[in-house]
Amino acid sequence: MQRLRATIDHAEQLGFEVRKVVLEDQTAGWCQIGAKKLLFLDLAATAGEQLQQLTDILESFDKYRQSCQVA
Repeated sequence: MQRLRATIDHAEQLGFEVRKVVLEDQTAGWCQIGAKKLLFLDLAATAGEQLQQLTDILESFDKYRQSCQVA
């Protein structure tokens, strides 16, 4: 649980507003609306699953940032 909190804190330091919602058949992920970056975690998932979702999302975001810097 501490690793999840620390990773959420890291995401917030990167400028994300982290939201935990029941995603049902949707996938956890991130989006940007204007200047606001939102990150969605599945509230129905276990803490371990949320940590994995968050790790995957932050890796995806990092790849996105790197591709934008190259362009």
